[in-house]
Amino acid sequence: CGFKHAIPLPSVDELKTFYKEKYYEQDRKIDYAEKQKEQEKWWGRIYAERCKKFNNILGEKGRILDIGCGPGFFMKKAQDLGWQATGIEPSQKASNYAINNLGLDLYNINIESIDECDFDLKSFDVIYSHGVLEHMRKPNLFFSNAKKYLKDGGLLFYSVANDFSPLQNIMLENSSVDPWWVVPPEHLNYFDKLSAENIAINNGFNIVDATATFPIDMFLLMGENYISDKSLGPSAYKKIVNLEDAILKSSHKDLLTDMYKNFYNLGIGRQLEITARNNL
Repeated sequence: CGFKHAIPLPSVDELKTFYKEKYYEQDRKIDYAEKQKEQEKWWGRIYAERCKKFNNILGEKGRILDIGCGPGFFMKKAQDLGWQATGIEPSQKASNYAINNLGLDLYNINIESIDECDFDLKSFDVIYSHGVLEHMRKPNLFFSNAKKYLKDGGLLFYSVANDFSPLQNIMLENSSVDPWWVVPPEHLNYFDKLSAENIAINNGFNIVDATATFPIDMFLLMGENYISDKSLGPSAYKKIVNLEDAILKSSHKDLLTDMYKNFYNLGIGRQLEITARNNL
């Protein structure tokens, strides 16, 4: 398949328990919704840009299915922008937040259990997932399900962590650290640019847009080790936000899009974001 797996894979029951009860109870996830709320302006811009991209490609707004929707902030933004949004989320804590705090409609089931929902075949214009494929026992199942529920010519958006990237490998070559991004049972699959593209192409999709996020690994190479010193993480995030805001406020705001697309082409963005079209 071309991407890296954690072996052995956890059982279906082990993963169901982990995501339903434990995932959002980890130290770094315990206040996930609150942190996203604090970063609402930044995330809201990103979500709006993604929805605008979908609209531009399709020529209209329609129905979006968010698989692994978490506490629901993307769904809420999509609804506010005129899309019909539905979600699937295995975590009881996250789904409760989406329902009770944001008033959203979603299914609190395992993300691989899409057939348990009452969706009509070929009923969605966009299927959306942010950071989901890394977690699945069978990533190809995500694409086969998308084929069933996407309209012909519909869009599949997925983002994955870019792991074993050139910057990460440079860090490993210059230090004695272990690959800190290998974190089963959370991440079971590890993608790079080529494998993230091929899994869509091999499942009958055409890639129509691809970009990346800032390669935060650069901070490690510059001496700011946010892996060993957790207090440096918020500072690194703030620097990225300041950079993006400065570019967007300037007369060169198109530079931000071009920069991230070039990071993607170099294979060094921290997150790879791919929009693929369901072949007719």
